[in-house]
Amino acid sequence: MAQWIKPDININFIGRARTMITVSLVVIGIGIGGMVVNYFVRGDALNWSIDFKGGTQMQIIFQKKVDPGNIRGAMSKGGFKGIEVVEITKSTCPKYKVDLTAALPSDDKKLIEARGNVRETFKNDMLFRAGLEKGKKNLEIEFLDQIEDDKLKAGLTSAGLQVAKVTKVTDGFCPRFMVRLSEVSAFNKLKQETVEKALKADGLKKFDHKPGSDRVELTYVDKKKINKEKIKSAFSSVGMKVFQVETKGKVVKVNMSGLEQNVRTALDTNLGKDSIKGIPQVETVGAKMGKQLRDNGIQAVLWSLLLMLVYIAFRFDFRYAPGAVVSLAHDVVITTGIFALTWQDFSLTVIAALLTIAGYSVNDTIVIYDRIRENVARLRDRKFDRVVNASINETLSRTLLTSLTTLFTCVSIWVVGTGVLRTFAFALTLGVIVGTYSTVFIASPLVVTLNEKFAKKSR
Repeated sequence: MAQWIKPDININFIGRARTMITVSLVVIGIGIGGMVVNYFVRGDALNWSIDFKGGTQMQIIFQKKVDPGNIRGAMSKGGFKGIEVVEITKSTCPKYKVDLTAALPSDDKKLIEARGNVRETFKNDMLFRAGLEKGKKNLEIEFLDQIEDDKLKAGLTSAGLQVAKVTKVTDGFCPRFMVRLSEVSAFNKLKQETVEKALKADGLKKFDHKPGSDRVELTYVDKKKINKEKIKSAFSSVGMKVFQVETKGKVVKVNMSGLEQNVRTALDTNLGKDSIKGIPQVETVGAKMGKQLRDNGIQAVLWSLLLMLVYIAFRFDFRYAPGAVVSLAHDVVITTGIFALTWQDFSLTVIAALLTIAGYSVNDTIVIYDRIRENVARLRDRKFDRVVNASINETLSRTLLTSLTTLFTCVSIWVVGTGVLRTFAFALTLGVIVGTYSTVFIASPLVVTLNEKFAKKSR
């Protein structure tokens, strides 16, 4: 049986610790420097994905290969802003991931006109301010006195606004409201009942629609009874303009004039008619929700480090715990720094990868710590730094074999995978390499340093 690492191997890892710690500090400094440069040059330290900064993410399938730059240009001409395009699959009908920083396409002229209508409608009702939230279909209205909800809603409708939701933000002497505008009129109960009644005879089983959405999902008892023309007619009868009707088995997706139509129009106008084969997925995340997800993700990483500190201190000794936690923080900071330097998407998937890296790295560290504790009792005649060095050498074969098998898997997914899977594999590949390195050159030497300090205090 081939034996790559001999049982009597004795590499002086602890002797090289100072050099390797210096290398780590330089790499961490470069990563943090990259974040600072990104913040001042690009506006953000990291390339936050839609998960964190809010906006809309779409998957678009084209009839043929299109250059991502042409897609960005076509959508910019169509009034969209903050566009990022990534090719997901390379085939005869390639699929692209398109991120938009605004949840809906910008239409400044229409919004300014709407704001003017609001001011004109409520000029006798002590209107103080009617402002637009930048990049979103939100209208912030503030009055100097109380106003009845019914009067507010009626006034907004008479101002020609398509309102999805009205929320009172603050009460009191100067009540403030947040009005969420939609590209299509939100279904009211009467409209929905009218459409359901018209389609019930053809075997409509279920009607799904979220307020303010431009998509309705219909489920039928029998797919043979689906009649696209009758569906369009039922929606038209209540003033809802249907853009597209897609069928998949017994499920029918009705796309009304809204975001998808605007995207299709922009791309067809600038890239040629019928350039799009389909838009299978549209996901929207609000800016407030994105900020909450980002804060929760950072808290999850910090809590994991704290709980591991407590566990290792309880499981071994307090002298061991700081080294493990510092090495975990080292892995997370270096991985994040590389994401900043390469400007790759930093999403919830990457947060999941960072937590996985922390778990993987601490597993290796605990194996070495366990061997150190055994050898401290067995090799009483040796100095502590030599005991630690011997323990690293004894577990070196196990450390390298487990790291390499994990690394090969991660690299394979990174090379072959697409989309978020590839980003996840990239983060894990970095984590495995940096985690193995930090276990040997960061966690273990710190145990030696802390042990020396405790020994001096004892003396």
